Amino acid sequence: MDGFKQVEVEVDDGPLVATKRFQGRRLFRLEHKDGLRVVTYEVYETARHQFAVYSRDDPDWSKLSAPGEDPIWTDPATWAPEQYSTRNRTLQVFPDIESMENELPSDVIDLVRRAVTQPLVEDLDI
Repeated sequence: MDGFKQVEVEVDDGPLVATKRFQGRRLFRLEHKDGLRVVTYEVYETARHQFAVYSRDDPDWSKLSAPGEDPIWTDPATWAPEQYSTRNRTLQVFPDIESMENELPSDVIDLVRRAVTQPLVEDLDI
């Protein structure tokens, strides 16, 4: 299929990590930063014209590694797993944009709406 590639993501299934694989094309990647955490959304159109939304909640390493940002990192005895570990990795599949309402942040949904109106390939005469 034109523009579709094999996508493989790891998701949390309780204490287990499961690999999910599907055919899709990535529409966009968006980060939501909140304190020392960052939630990343990767949205794909699937080969069956549904929307797969992969999200993961990670430490915001750009903040954690910045000098003077957080003195907690100067003493390893104060480090806690919730500060430096990934929390949630999920894959949600939606049949259409309307089904995303109340499930995803509004800016993610708005970007999906914009992405589906763009051409798959833009030929440039440059």
